[in-house]
Formats: sequence, C-alpha cells, structure tokens
Amino acid sequence: MTTVIGDATAMAFDDDSFDSAGCFTMLHHVKSTAAQNQLLAEVLRVLRPGGVLIGYDSLPGDAGHQFHEADTYNPVEPGTLIVRLQTIGFDRITVSVDGRLKFIGHKPTNDPAPKVDQQRPAQMVVEMVDHVLGLAETWPLWDELPIEVPVEGEGSPRVYTPHKAIRRVADHLIDHLAEIEARVEWAAYRAGQMARVNDHHAFGPCKVHC
Repeated sequence: MTTVIGDATAMAFDDDSFDSAGCFTMLHHVKSTAAQNQLLAEVLRVLRPGGVLIGYDSLPGDAGHQFHEADTYNPVEPGTLIVRLQTIGFDRITVSVDGRLKFIGHKPTNDPAPKVDQQRPAQMVVEMVDHVLGLAETWPLWDELPIEVPVEGEGSPRVYTPHKAIRRVADHLIDHLAEIEARVEWAAYRAGQMARVNDHHAFGPCKVHC
C-alpha cells in the first residue's frame, strides 16, 4: 500500500486511474460546498469508467457543531447530495439516511445509456399522468380478473389489477416529482435565491436511487 498526502481538490493522479474511491466521515471537514463539489469532481475524474465512489458522513446537528467548535464543520445537506452528484457527472447514485448519510455513485461507462435515461423528468411526469388517467378510465369495465403481463427475462408474468397498476405508476410519479423539485431547489440555491435547500419533506430514514 502506498500513502499519498495531497490536496483532494487537485489530485496529482491521471484521469481514469482507479476502480474505486472511498470518502468516509471527512466531507464535513471541507470548508465550503464549492470545495466539496471540486473534491467530488476530482474523484470522478480519477475513477475509471464504471468505477464507484462509496462514502458516508455525519448528519447536520447541534452535537456536530459543538464537537467541531474549534474546527471546520461544513456538514452535507442530505437533500442536496443526489443532485450535486448528478450535476458533477455521477450516475447510478444511491443516497440513504439512517443515523448517518451514506452515498454511492458510479462514473458513467462508455456504453450507450438506456432510452429512459435520455428522458427529462418533467416529460416523464406528464406521460405518467396521462397513462394513469387512461388506466382509471378502464377501471369501471374491469372484469375482476387479474391482468398478466409477460416480462422479458422473467420466468413468469407479472400480475396486475387496475388498483395495483395505478398505485405502482403513482409511486414512480412521486419519485420523478421529487427529482424535479430537488433540481429546481438546487438551481435556486446555487443562484443564491435560497438560503438552504428544503430537505425535510424527502429525507428521514430513507433511501433514494437515481
């Protein structure tokens, strides 16, 4: 093992040098959000395509402020992290909050992205609403027999009722609305139009995938 001491916001390593990177209980020691973003951007740069960043950090709170009274303390707002990682360029992101902030992000590969990844969240919300309303119109005509939908690669079909189908689509709709809200709030935050991003409605002991 080789130990290298340096500035994580300006690493001396070449592009695409590592398969993985770890960031454990240290982001809150970085003095500004801009510097944290630069650090994460450097991690992305030195990761190989498909490489993974894994990390965790403490949650904002009075205890953290008191513990770091004579030290740098700049905790990460959980509600902003997924959009920050997206903006920097990570994909396949997981952010979870359960006693502490945990996050995983991957450097995109050179493979073509699935078609769904090329869609805008707002467009997907409109299409989902239309789809749900179309399903609702058929509900009075339902013959009370479950609908079997074959799925490629699965041995048996998925079974739906109108109620289950609408609930499933509505769950995805809420996810996309939350993503739109997070993007809008993050853009306003970066533009100085918001003092902080409102994250209490979306984060508790939860996990968000993107």
